[in-house]
Amino acid sequence: MGMYETNLRLPHLRMEAVRMVRGGYGVREAARHFGYTPSAVSKWVARANGLSSNVRVIPTRSSRALPPPCVRIAERFPSISGGTMRNGPTWRCRCNR
Repeated sequence: MGMYETNLRLPHLRMEAVRMVRGGYGVREAARHFGYTPSAVSKWVARANGLSSNVRVIPTRSSRALPPPCVRIAERFPSISGGTMRNGPTWRCRCNR
């Protein structure tokens, strides 16, 4: 078995586990029923609380790595990505050494 889950029904299964917990079962019982850890099920319940009530699945989060912080700063603040900040030191990204 690989590191990443390939089950296409997993988003539906997550929501089924959340419904089971909301229906009165404990987190441990739901986890045991579906074969996952209680901490995973409790995280799914927390994520489901942030979704609207008519959502039928809990989507899978991407495992793709985030870009380095300097790239994110440059995207958010294009005025400083040109090389200098107003009244401040030169801004330089350490990622492009």
